[in-house]
Amino acid sequence: MYRCVRLSYPDDFLQCIVWRENSTEELSVFKLNTVTYGTKPAAFLAIRAMHQLSYDEEESFPIGSKIVRRDFYVDDLISGGDSVEEVREIRRQVKELLSRGHFPIRKWCSNESSALEGESECDKEQLIKFHDGSDVAKALGLVNLPKEYVSLCQGKPFPQKSKLVSLRPVLGSDGLLRVGGRLQNSNLDYDTRHPILLPKDHPVTKAIIVYYYEKYLHAGSQALLAALRQRYWPIGGRKFVASVINKCVRCFRMKPVTWEHVMGSLPANRVQPNPAFHTTGVDYCGPFYHKAEVRNKAPHKCYIAVFVCFSTKAAHLEVVKDLTTDSFIAALRRFISLRGSPRTIWSDNATNFVGAKSELAELKELFLSEQHTRSISSVCLADGIDWKFIPPQNAENLEVLTPAHFLKGCSFTKFPEPDITHLRVGCLSRWQRVTQMQQHFWKRWSSEYLTLLQERSKWRVETSNIKVGSIVLLKEDNAPPLRWQLGRIEEVIPGGDGVIRVAMVRVATILIKRAVAKLAVLPIDSEIVGTLPLPTGGVCSEQSASA
Repeated sequence: MYRCVRLSYPDDFLQCIVWRENSTEELSVFKLNTVTYGTKPAAFLAIRAMHQLSYDEEESFPIGSKIVRRDFYVDDLISGGDSVEEVREIRRQVKELLSRGHFPIRKWCSNESSALEGESECDKEQLIKFHDGSDVAKALGLVNLPKEYVSLCQGKPFPQKSKLVSLRPVLGSDGLLRVGGRLQNSNLDYDTRHPILLPKDHPVTKAIIVYYYEKYLHAGSQALLAALRQRYWPIGGRKFVASVINKCVRCFRMKPVTWEHVMGSLPANRVQPNPAFHTTGVDYCGPFYHKAEVRNKAPHKCYIAVFVCFSTKAAHLEVVKDLTTDSFIAALRRFISLRGSPRTIWSDNATNFVGAKSELAELKELFLSEQHTRSISSVCLADGIDWKFIPPQNAENLEVLTPAHFLKGCSFTKFPEPDITHLRVGCLSRWQRVTQMQQHFWKRWSSEYLTLLQERSKWRVETSNIKVGSIVLLKEDNAPPLRWQLGRIEEVIPGGDGVIRVAMVRVATILIKRAVAKLAVLPIDSEIVGTLPLPTGGVCSEQSASA
């Protein structure tokens, strides 16, 4: 093929060689005028020349030009059609098109001998017929099942150690390895009673599965396997069928599976004693529809803000009317009024939480300024004496007694108490009894509750980390899977244990930070998606202008 392509001036001077028959002769310089095998640009130049020929002759050979650009691999053509007449026309057009560029094409072969009529005998070659798959099935029986096939062919007993002994394979009258089974007396046809055995993980088996999968409109694994077994019995069929279905992008987008990683260690705020709601997580659930008391008034949406304590798992619920920042701030004010001000609040960084950032900063400054202007800011307790208020002039930095002390079990600025769990109850004052009870609670929390958190209830197996370049769907809780946005992983953020749980995803023109548990990785090669096919040298300027 390469020698059919002539180099143009002055590029041909780049292929000069020196030569002499023996050491006594003078050196001669020779120039190679055609593409030379072994040089780096050889394959590109030859294929580019053939493609240019197809463009130049496209008007005369519309089918052949398309076949040349699509179905050639270097100098080999693999093509076909839906009928013998179509294949003959493809062969004629390709042959005549290439002959105009002095590319002689020969060694034709086909599974249908009538498709090669008119070719010389020396240019014909013996392709395996594929009318009903019998010859291929025989070949497969000899290949991924040799002992079983040979034993049955020689009339020997079937190997008892074979994995197929439960199917009792038999050799059919057509020479195919088939399932013997137990349905000989059923009313099913022969192919269903004795389906053809197909080897596991073989390309032909996979091709048959894909054909049936598309034929039955992306059926589920159980339905697809039932359809296959009407004629074929793929070994290890259930797993093999599932592996084919799991790689279907269309089906994956209908039922996407989010990425899973091994469950990480609990943060310090989850496993260390802290006052209730010292560290708080917040999220919304809903929407819910609220029916007003007014008759005939349409129900309206509302949401629930869920505040959860990291240490005790205590939950506080607040109703909010919408997803705006103002509604969240109002819910947060009500929460703080009842439960006290948390030290840290964690959220999923939703829009209403992001908008609250500046307002929360102002609230913090206001809260700090109010601390210095309170008249009474704490209480003292002496043994045997009931609650006693200290005058404001003697307690500038103390805190007033409020109902929150009883709701939370401690003051907002808790005074450090010594460990008194080892003391007898009868020796303690009232305040010390309350303190001892709280300390017992926290000891039980450490000994009884924390031990329940040792096990990983899910995400137990270490899996490979999500990779940069992967094509993903971004899970949206309130949208169907087909509406989920498509993105590409541009950056990964590993945790302290090396497991990647957060990634930066490029969606259109924006970059989004998202937990990998909210991403569904499409079962496709990320190197292929989103890239254009490599150019083969472009087209001539006249050609692009006409296009």
